[in-house]
Amino acid sequence: MKLGDLANVRLLEERRAELRRLRRMRDRYIANAQADVVLQTDEFWRLGMLQEIGAAELNERELPRLCHGIVNCGLQDLRHREISAASI
Repeated sequence: MKLGDLANVRLLEERRAELRRLRRMRDRYIANAQADVVLQTDEFWRLGMLQEIGAAELNERELPRLCHGIVNCGLQDLRHREISAASI
C-alpha cells in the first residue's frame, strides 16, 4: 500500500467516526425531545440539550449537519429562535 493510500484510508476512517458521533448525538437529542414534546419547543431546553449531548465540541461544518438531521426527523430547528413581544 502506498503512503497516499494509507492517508486516504485514515481520512475515510475519521469521516466514518465523525458520522457515527453525529448520529449518536442526533439520536440522543431526538430520544429526549420525543420524551417530552412540550419541552422541545422551549429554546432554553434546546440549548441545554445541545450542551448535554456534546454539541459544543462540533465544528462549523458538523453543527449544521446535526441540526439538519434533527429537523429531518420532524423536530424544530435548534438554531431557530423565537422573539417574544416582551423582548421588543
